[in-house]
Amino acid sequence: YHPRLLVILHGWRSVLHTLRDVFRYRNTGIFLICYFFYSDAFSTITYFGVLFAQESLCFAVTQQAIMLNIFWPASVIGNYFYIWLKKKFNLRTKTVILMNLAVYAILCLYGSLGIIDALPFGLKTSAEMYIFAAVHGLHVGALQSFQRVLFADLTIPGRETEFFSLYAITDRGSSWLGPLVVGIIKQSTGSFRAGFVYLLIMLVLPSLGLAFFVDHDQGMIDVGRLLVDPEIPEAERQSHEKVHSMRDDNRDHEQVLPHS
Repeated sequence: YHPRLLVILHGWRSVLHTLRDVFRYRNTGIFLICYFFYSDAFSTITYFGVLFAQESLCFAVTQQAIMLNIFWPASVIGNYFYIWLKKKFNLRTKTVILMNLAVYAILCLYGSLGIIDALPFGLKTSAEMYIFAAVHGLHVGALQSFQRVLFADLTIPGRETEFFSLYAITDRGSSWLGPLVVGIIKQSTGSFRAGFVYLLIMLVLPSLGLAFFVDHDQGMIDVGRLLVDPEIPEAERQSHEKVHSMRDDNRDHEQVLPHS
């Protein structure tokens, strides 16, 4: 075989090997499936929001620039806010992720209400679009950061690079789906408005999967990151959980900036 072909074959073999290992661990595999769909939804919202503002509200370049100038500072503020919120109320990482996804679902539901012509609201004014940009910004960075923390806990120790490579492939691998469906909706209906319904579905269903079928602690036990011995006293076990929570907080601080 040609050396380049061998390199390509080795790369694909490594990906398939990692994929097989990921789905040996139920919680890790289910999380990746949920992430595949909801990451497409919240990443499409950025692209979709700009197009929607242009097409439906006739936003000028200046108004689009205002949206971006609202979005980026909000993304930094949102990261710090959710780190504070997590520490203040001792929230689990998965809980913070679900809170962010719930806000995104509400945002898409609000946009979907605009389909009803009789309603005076539903992203029908420039002020609503600026609020849309602020809410999106407040949650996009926090969601990206906390989901990385959760996935890190569900990776096999020593194989983080392999698992996060698959995580990145999952993210980019679904990035075409949202724009494609939204484009088809635009061609079929003549409006981007119904795209909010699609995004709502793509947020709600994976969120339910994450909420009811991904057990953070059990996932850590499965991959060997959290050892549970029934003979360990409850007080000592709680001490271990507190150390784990502190480690989560440290990683949250390391990821306060949103990723592109």
